[in-house]
Amino acid sequence: MKRLVYLSVIVAVLFSFMAACGPAPTPEVVEKVVKETVVVEKEVQVEVTKEVVVEKEVEVTKEVVVEKEAEEVPITESYKFAWIMPDMMNPFWIYMRQGAEKAVAEYREQGIAISIYAAAPIHSFNAQEQVDIFEQVIQMKVDGIAMNPCDRSSMVKPIEKAWEEGIPTVTVSTDVPDSLRITHSGVDDTLWAYEVAKRLFEEMGGKGKVVIMEGSPGHYIGELRNKGFHDAAEEYPDIEIMDVQPAYWNREEGMAMMENFLQKYPSGQLDAVICANDEEAIGAMEAIDAAGRADELLVIGIDGNEEASLAIQEGRMLATSYDCPWCKGYNAVKVLVDWQHGVKPEEKTLADAAVIDASNVEEHLKRFRYYDQFYKP
Repeated sequence: MKRLVYLSVIVAVLFSFMAACGPAPTPEVVEKVVKETVVVEKEVQVEVTKEVVVEKEVEVTKEVVVEKEAEEVPITESYKFAWIMPDMMNPFWIYMRQGAEKAVAEYREQGIAISIYAAAPIHSFNAQEQVDIFEQVIQMKVDGIAMNPCDRSSMVKPIEKAWEEGIPTVTVSTDVPDSLRITHSGVDDTLWAYEVAKRLFEEMGGKGKVVIMEGSPGHYIGELRNKGFHDAAEEYPDIEIMDVQPAYWNREEGMAMMENFLQKYPSGQLDAVICANDEEAIGAMEAIDAAGRADELLVIGIDGNEEASLAIQEGRMLATSYDCPWCKGYNAVKVLVDWQHGVKPEEKTLADAAVIDASNVEEHLKRFRYYDQFYKP
């Protein structure tokens, strides 16, 4: 009976080959993956029988995947765009920036270099600070501005001034419809507030008591979302809106307002909470959990943020309205580049939107991992 013994010769050529690869390409270099076949030095295969030892030389080849830098595409055009948000805290602005940076990366592959100058008020949603920033970027003579306004009325004149200086403005997520902005990159906010509220009312069986946390009083997008919530409630006569109070778009205010609601409406007197965005909803859930009333109350929000989506996955939150922040940022950059080439946009550039609940949250969560590659502060 034969016994086979295989003696493998470990060859260092693979390690020396891998060490020859340089550092990862910079964002401005187009990456290309190629396959190379490396012939490894001969191995000796020894076959042992009772009668004789036979040595055979065998050539072994191995296929390895290595990364190589492709030639950098020459820059033929370059632009500087300003990116102005209401604050630096809300993750939704980060998602929009990721979409913008995806567009920047794609244009770089075409030889168009874009730099983004990002700025926001120190104090969240401070309209005057945002106006001051806007006027500063006009003085910088940027090639375009993408901005989410704190207050639409305060931005009409600054946008007009930018226009007079030859600088186009795109509003992102929140519109300034009575201004000289060249387009608005967003969604139908009334429609998607209506849709997520309907999802809640259906879950409640068409009856029950709810409270609404709005954003900032007088804020344009907040007004649109409030209209959607109330439009949906009108279709369900047994849904009773108990209270409407502002939570100013952030989780701290959302938590504080929810604590007030919980004191005002003891167990059995409240069934659900409608929040104008996910940050408020997360704050509301923290207050509800601390009060031990998670089994009593349903919570919905708007934006489709990652933390809210994880709460949906865990069963702590019913639903959110996803209005594709990545699309909003991506479309804003695309419109500004097209404008440089003489292409005029539509009056509104609509992004994708959907209600996210337990039925589709797993697929939605994959988006966050994908867009992290383009920008992560």
